[in-house]
Amino acid sequence: MLTITLYALGTIKEPYLQLGIQEFLKRLKTFANINIIEIKESSSDQPTIALKEEAERLEKALPKDGYRVVFAMEGMMFDSLQLAQNIDKIQQNHSHLILIIGGSHGVAESVKKHAHALWSFSSLTFPHQLFRLLVLEQLYRGMSILAHHPYHK
Repeated sequence: MLTITLYALGTIKEPYLQLGIQEFLKRLKTFANINIIEIKESSSDQPTIALKEEAERLEKALPKDGYRVVFAMEGMMFDSLQLAQNIDKIQQNHSHLILIIGGSHGVAESVKKHAHALWSFSSLTFPHQLFRLLVLEQLYRGMSILAHHPYHK
């Protein structure tokens, strides 16, 4: 079974997001071992400093093995079927999928440089707390497609 670890900057404070995240974590456990690791956001208001501090924290926390995907605006965009196909290809060669969601300033170039892939869900900008829920829902949708589960219509 694939292990998915989502590394996310910051914590979720809004109860409605916490409930949605818990729901999709519960659903995903049918298809994968899934964990969320929260990384402390920088307190700096200066993007350059914040990105550097967060990159250092991420690099300390990230395992050396596994397939790393960073969510970034310039990443590859695909539909839900293509997402499922990407997950399927990854799990054929890797037992651990590492997903990285940046903070309010995004993700440092140094973190992106060490990724196997950059993915984007949209050219729109999302709050990173809400984006965590979107990622989990789309992971569930992709895994449902692979399992021929009726969730995806």
